[in-house]
Amino acid sequence: MKASIPRREKNFYYVSLLCLIPALGIAIGIFLLFFAVFDFKSKKLFFTILITMTGGLVILKLDTEYLKHDLMYGKETANGFAKLAADNLDTIAKELELFKTFYHKYPDSLTELKKFYPNIQIRDPLLNRNQEVSNSLGCFHYQKNGEKYILYSVGIDGIANTPDDIYPRKTLKEKDSKN
Repeated sequence: MKASIPRREKNFYYVSLLCLIPALGIAIGIFLLFFAVFDFKSKKLFFTILITMTGGLVILKLDTEYLKHDLMYGKETANGFAKLAADNLDTIAKELELFKTFYHKYPDSLTELKKFYPNIQIRDPLLNRNQEVSNSLGCFHYQKNGEKYILYSVGIDGIANTPDDIYPRKTLKEKDSKN
């Protein structure tokens, strides 16, 4: 004769499915484990909860791997980073012009510019997506050429000097000349 599982304990088997929820399921599982051990004294419920918690961890790992892959190679993410890079380049171009106004020359590097304007972002978000192709600092490409400079992002493909490179949209001088 097989002993039947009490209704209250049976409900805990269904509740244990909540352990499959990534991250939150771990907390729920720990809570349920205490009931399995101290209230129901059921090894079967204890191991069922452990298995579902393990399933939740597997789902969490798969989610993080998917998100990591999407951040590295996803098209929508790349487009978002391209917009961010364009905005950052515009800010840097403005700060370069302000630097030149105060010091009568452009800085030798973006690192030098960051010393004077610590809130600017000189790291290229598109370049930093893929560490295999990033330069040593992961910064926007900047080269001072006397009274001019070249500033750009590598673009979505992560390779410099290709058609998808992103340049500042307008410098401060161009904005002022239109007003």
